Amino acid sequence: MTSRLRPLPPCLLLAACFCQGLAQPIPAATAPATPPATKPSPPASLCPTEPPTSASPSLLLLSCIPALVSEPLDLAGFHSARPPLLSLRGLSWTGLSFSAAGVNLTDPYQPGRALTLPLPSTTEANVRQLPDDPSLSAPVAEIRYSMLKPSPAWRTRLDLTGTSAALSASNLPPPLARGLLQQSERFHWLAYSGIAASGPLSRTADLTVSAAGRWSSQTVPQAAPGKDLSTRIIPLSARLGLQLTPQDRLSFHSGASRHRLSDFGLPAGIEALLARRMSPDYLLPTWGFAGLPELDRFNFARAAWSRSTARQSLEISCAHSRYVSDTLPAAAPAAPARIDYTAGVLPGPAPLASYATRARSECSAAFHPHTGPRHRLELSAGWDRSSIGNQFQIPANRHLLFAASAPAFVVQFHPTDAARSILQTWSASAHGSIQLAPSLQLELALRAEHATARLAAPPHARLAWPQLSPRLAATFTPLPRLTLRAAYALLPLPMAARYLDYAGGPGISGSVSFWQDNGADAQWQPSETGATVFRFGSLYSSLDPALRSPLARDIHLAAQASLPLTLRASLALFRQTLTRRIAAVNVGLPPQSFQPVLVADPGPDGLPGTPDDLPLPLYAQLPATFNEDRYQLTNPPGLNMTSQGLLAELRFDRPLLSWRASFLAVKALGPTNPGNSAFENDPGVLGALLMDPNTTVHASGRIFFDRAYAGKTLLFLHLPPRRSGLEFASSTVYLDGLAFGRRLLVTSLPQGPFLASATVRGSPEGGHRTQYVFHWNLRIARSIPLRRAALRPSLDVMNVLNRAYKLRELDLTSPRFSERLPAAIQPPRSLRLNMEVTF
Repeated sequence: MTSRLRPLPPCLLLAACFCQGLAQPIPAATAPATPPATKPSPPASLCPTEPPTSASPSLLLLSCIPALVSEPLDLAGFHSARPPLLSLRGLSWTGLSFSAAGVNLTDPYQPGRALTLPLPSTTEANVRQLPDDPSLSAPVAEIRYSMLKPSPAWRTRLDLTGTSAALSASNLPPPLARGLLQQSERFHWLAYSGIAASGPLSRTADLTVSAAGRWSSQTVPQAAPGKDLSTRIIPLSARLGLQLTPQDRLSFHSGASRHRLSDFGLPAGIEALLARRMSPDYLLPTWGFAGLPELDRFNFARAAWSRSTARQSLEISCAHSRYVSDTLPAAAPAAPARIDYTAGVLPGPAPLASYATRARSECSAAFHPHTGPRHRLELSAGWDRSSIGNQFQIPANRHLLFAASAPAFVVQFHPTDAARSILQTWSASAHGSIQLAPSLQLELALRAEHATARLAAPPHARLAWPQLSPRLAATFTPLPRLTLRAAYALLPLPMAARYLDYAGGPGISGSVSFWQDNGADAQWQPSETGATVFRFGSLYSSLDPALRSPLARDIHLAAQASLPLTLRASLALFRQTLTRRIAAVNVGLPPQSFQPVLVADPGPDGLPGTPDDLPLPLYAQLPATFNEDRYQLTNPPGLNMTSQGLLAELRFDRPLLSWRASFLAVKALGPTNPGNSAFENDPGVLGALLMDPNTTVHASGRIFFDRAYAGKTLLFLHLPPRRSGLEFASSTVYLDGLAFGRRLLVTSLPQGPFLASATVRGSPEGGHRTQYVFHWNLRIARSIPLRRAALRPSLDVMNVLNRAYKLRELDLTSPRFSERLPAAIQPPRSLRLNMEVTF
């Protein structure tokens, strides 16, 4: 067989084809030719040739997209059990959308989260980013995976990957400097196998099928030795294409995947538990709950018809998908969960489990009349309806909270029924471009949308937002090798079913009472429940009738130049302002319910009486106002967020050598919820901000994904066959440290203990950053052509220098705070063996 699948940038292809870290068949890559300088490449440009590793999708995206950061920060492919949170240009992770083969993968409950990574298939991917792409519907960017064109002749590819503990080193710090770490992060074993085939069934029909499996067992650094995580992932995909006439094509695509985690599951809808004032840190120390298994299932089917003639093209498609996330334990725990303000979730039942469903039906149509070489017009319309269900389970309907091992609170949750909501969106858009002059092009876009969300059960609360979004972009080419571009977009953020958690219906709600440990045995008895301090959740919340969608205002200036020696350089300046942000304001507690006080802050050394001591202004709640909380979801005036920065890139592409370097500088400042996690320190996440005055102390600072500076390089070298034919790929990533603020456990105020922000988040504003990160991965490969097949063995070396830079640091005030003890570090050096067989 001589035909080959179309070459493409395999970095994002692999990211698309890995379903939670699964490598998938791709064709051999070739370096693309340098495109003409007609429009600056968007900041999230694609990798030019083969990626340096096949470890996990977030690692590939980290290496290939200069402006992207993920959480968890997957530098060696360990965090492939669930889709990561992603941020571009330091903006809110809630502004991303995801799609694969025309199917929307974005969680309608909390936009920005991918329900699953794309199912394995021969796919190509691109990152569309506002405002550079005026046709985009997402407020920040869309990561879109699309099917490749079918192969004209049958072609099959088999991929095998494996590693084990014997192929990994150790970079565990000395015992006194380990912080939360108890063991090295390594795979006991990992095995992946994937197969895909594509080819014609007849002159008018073609078929593409794929199947894969990933099995692994790995350590969890913050867990005790022997407490490991096993994953089992099996995705399947099939696509059938029918060429009805030379102008008409019909295609059907279906797929399914199963992701099973033996432990450390993360319940869907976790945001609803975290959004509470005076809340402990539920996500310390791991990104999941020990003792909680997780099973995620995703199925979809899509049909599309397209017609293309010399005068116009039209495409109509419909799809249906269903996602189920099951993190329910085998038996409901009888004992309550125990959480310490200083140590996080203690051994015992997980604080939350859930059974979540997401069913989505969607249809879209796009019409492209051929208007001539100087004009282009695209008209589109769409309909999307999602049914969202959350069934939460809390052990014994109770949490027991400790403050530095001392009993503090009893959190009594109300029994919850399944919360079900309906989210529906109608949209229409027009996007056109006009060539005003040979060197000047103007693009205009207008998108109209009507989104509604309602509860399916009493009180049947409803939100309705008619939204209009204008975009404008201009491209100017003053010189043959220089292109300038300016773009502007005003976009209302998408509606989220999460907003209905504040509509007074079913959901997580309860009360927090003092725990009077009369027996001094830390064993709660009903008689030890004291006065109720505050209440929280859906039953005590309402929606502001005038609630409106937040607005994102984007400005983008870019320049791209073609230099001698096939060099290409680009520079982009960007700025986004979020206005009309949404928060849950505690209208039940007027300002006079709190009195300003000064609390002694012992400073970074945690020792009273030393020179770094400072008074910390906080607010004491009057006991007479306890248990009067009522929350309203509204648009508080002046609650804005500004993100700005620059991105510079330099690229060099030759047949045997390709190199790229990028530098990102970003600054994202504004008030966010108390806490240092991605579920708290982000402007798009609903949390505790404005639920009491203490949530506003040091609230303005750098957001979670603001890394200040980031640099990345990619190098690809292919020696000619007469010189061994070896291929080398190298990837380096430098990231400034994670922004965080020092926290102080305050126990002296009438409302009881809570974690107060002792500093702002991020430096140089007065807060802190973790240690910077430098990571180097290397691949060595060689193609071996055979008579009827081609072999390509390769070796991946992850973290070549075996560095142990700290990804997360402990943020609680203590005598050891200045030692910067780690909560997570880079995985150690490891080797992975790969084999690709194409026939």
